[in-house]
Amino acid sequence: KEVRREIEDSRQRLDEIRERTRAVADMAAELNSTLNFDRILNASLDVGRLSVRNNNSAKLISMALMVTNENGQLTIETERGLTRNDLNKVFSGTRGIIAKAIDTGEPIIYNGGANDPELKSLNSFSQVKSTLLIPLRANYETDGVLVVGSSEANAINEDHIDILAAIGVQATVALQNAVLYTNLQDEKERILRIEENG
Repeated sequence: KEVRREIEDSRQRLDEIRERTRAVADMAAELNSTLNFDRILNASLDVGRLSVRNNNSAKLISMALMVTNENGQLTIETERGLTRNDLNKVFSGTRGIIAKAIDTGEPIIYNGGANDPELKSLNSFSQVKSTLLIPLRANYETDGVLVVGSSEANAINEDHIDILAAIGVQATVALQNAVLYTNLQDEKERILRIEENG
């Protein structure tokens, strides 16, 4: 029985590794093939959620917080599992684990979340016991933070920190490319309008 259990555990770990590898490969392909801001953020959230240990009874919540104004405030650009009341929340990014992720530029694993000074404002985080934050940072500038929360304690797999850091950088570069592409398209349309009117 013990050998069978070990074999089954090994098989389950291999399946999780395969799924994670496939998701990372899919995300890399998505990031390299699209200039759509929302698709990039959704692919990033998918990979972040894979860093949480697989437990079907645990509730998972994830969101992409992006810097949207000159004050450096963060708003929720895309999410999974938040309540309707939480969707319009704004974060200063100056306190708690969000500030730590922004300041260090490194993924943060935090045993908690419901007690964080900024995240506790979310009704959806009232039951969160494990939180993962992945800063979206390139060239010493942070554009946002991916946040994944689980209702299970110690749910974040620490073995994937290096991969998560790389995903954050790759997602940030893809997001910056999407913004540049949109700006170029807008400028092209503006020039065409001037030429048509001139």
